[in-house]
Amino acid sequence: MQLTLEGINKKVGPQTWLHNMNIAPRSGAVTVLLGPPRPAKPA
Repeated sequence: MQLTLEGINKKVGPQTWLHNMNIAPRSGAVTVLLGPPRPAKPA
């Protein structure tokens, strides 16, 4: 089995964080996508 993610886009306000990103991790690999920290919202 293979996991493939294609054409991933993420825009926050005027900033584009991801633009047409493709991810196809290898079998057994650990893949992590990190971004900037966001402040926690009060409960």
